[in-house]
Amino acid sequence: MNTADKLKVLFLGHGSYFHVQNLAALLKENISSLHIAGANIIRPDGKQVTDADLGSFDEFISLPRKREVSLSTADLARELVRSFSGSGLKKELLRNAVLLRFGKASRLLSGAAEERKHSAKVEEIFSNYNVFHFHFIGKELLTPLKYVGNDKVVVLHVWGSDLLNTGGIQAYTAQYEAIKRADFIIINTIEMTQYFLAKFGREFAPKIRNAFFVIDNEMMKRISESDASALRKKFTGRYGIDERKIIIEAGYNASVFQKHLEIIEQLNLLAKELKEKIHVVIPMTYGLGTNSGDYLNAVRKAAARSLFSTTVIDSYITPEEVLELIASTEIKLNLRETDNLNTAMIESFCSDTIAVNGSWMPYGTLRRIGVYYREIDSIGHLKNELEVIINNLECERKKTINNSKKVREFFDNSRVAVDWIRAYEEINLLSKLKRT
Repeated sequence: MNTADKLKVLFLGHGSYFHVQNLAALLKENISSLHIAGANIIRPDGKQVTDADLGSFDEFISLPRKREVSLSTADLARELVRSFSGSGLKKELLRNAVLLRFGKASRLLSGAAEERKHSAKVEEIFSNYNVFHFHFIGKELLTPLKYVGNDKVVVLHVWGSDLLNTGGIQAYTAQYEAIKRADFIIINTIEMTQYFLAKFGREFAPKIRNAFFVIDNEMMKRISESDASALRKKFTGRYGIDERKIIIEAGYNASVFQKHLEIIEQLNLLAKELKEKIHVVIPMTYGLGTNSGDYLNAVRKAAARSLFSTTVIDSYITPEEVLELIASTEIKLNLRETDNLNTAMIESFCSDTIAVNGSWMPYGTLRRIGVYYREIDSIGHLKNELEVIINNLECERKKTINNSKKVREFFDNSRVAVDWIRAYEEINLLSKLKRT
């Protein structure tokens, strides 16, 4: 098919490489009429992607940043003429000039010229695409939406913490305005759909389509069929961990919402003989946000002062090392405030790891397919829960025996693809209508 005849889709928002790559692969395998581009995609090691990382993407683009815009004297002169030809800036410029605030007047003029030039660049890039698929509806990640024309299709893909986090009135307003503009809203589960409708209004129900995250089927297969003993030997050797200890994984990224400090506090309450049996691994290789350095240091200090052995992993680890970690973990603690069937947790069910999840999480899907895991109602219950698990470890691990089969079957690409194909058929139809 000629490129000009294809539906040109741009992935924006959260540029989590593996997640968007998995979805791009599934869509391209099932729909031949797609051309998929990724904007500002970041590799797991934090570096910008290159063409060597394209995989199922047709192209990567980098959106211009406003601070990178350079202004010429001609740009400023044109903006000045515009401002005195009816723009709302005229009054502010005159007021500051009369008050001899020439510096402020100059900054106002430069800011307006910068915004105009930046907007023109982004709009020129956006003119090449038909569909704008925003991953994660965080306030800042929705900023490019203002440059998307009304003849384009907008898809908002809700991830979980973007919906469940409380970001204040400004964040809510930005999300609400984006939802009003959106043509389609993709949400993972029916539980999250109901939360969304309660938060933003049931009038948006017609826009919602349900589709699960695309999990790497090959990775799930590798976890399920791996030699866990050999991988554990590699992992414990790499980090100098006593192989005889019970490895507990606390959280899966560096977000403060993982509650690492509260988890460490609970583990310190265990009886001495139990603390001597465990080694706690705290992966903090991604998910670092504002003030992340302070939080990372606080976790490091708390781990160093703990009454049990720990390993804090805060540098990039390869997929092979992720496989080793999963195979080595006996107990996984997933107690973050916000979550929506995250990939790391789903992959852990492909091993015999015993997961401890918060009962507040929207995990009805896992319950309905019969996946075995433990639940607690608050982090304050973690100490007692771990006492039960550690004292009955082998019995608990036997209960996970069917988890891998159930999860792999349910999240198989052939099954997950059905909802995505249906959604993109609708997206394609609407795009054609908007272009006519």
